[in-house]
Amino acid sequence: MEKLFMLAVDNSKIPLYDVAQVFRVSFSAVLKTPKTVLKWGSKLVTSVNKVAAVNLKKYAWQFGQADFTSSVSEVLKQAQTVDYHKISIPSLFLVGAGDSPELLRQTEVIAENFRKRGVPITVRKFESASGSDAHCQVNHFRLMNYVVFEWLNHVFKKEYKAD
Repeated sequence: MEKLFMLAVDNSKIPLYDVAQVFRVSFSAVLKTPKTVLKWGSKLVTSVNKVAAVNLKKYAWQFGQADFTSSVSEVLKQAQTVDYHKISIPSLFLVGAGDSPELLRQTEVIAENFRKRGVPITVRKFESASGSDAHCQVNHFRLMNYVVFEWLNHVFKKEYKAD
């Protein structure tokens, strides 16, 4: 049980191994835009779109930065590549059809590596029809939670032996 708890709190166990590459691919237009233009554009967008304002503030907070632009720059400076070859415990990867192509690609690379090494792996891709295709399934937490807990039940039933 402690092993599974550590999975839940250890970000190196997510189905992506190079967050800097995800940012380079997903935010390539942002990275090419002059910072003054980007800051002006961000202010304009967030003044008319409150959801965007909340999301950009969340990114800044998540990465300990003042704004989204600084967050992207800081991630590119500090992000380290994860050695997924060291992971050898049952794993559940959740991805949404709406995730970036780079996130989906990295998930498949890791999943294929796990399969070749015989590491138990379950990949659940949420399609648009399920209403949970957004990144981290933020548009349907109930379904995502159901999938996670059903997977945990399966893992514990397999590994847990009552006295």
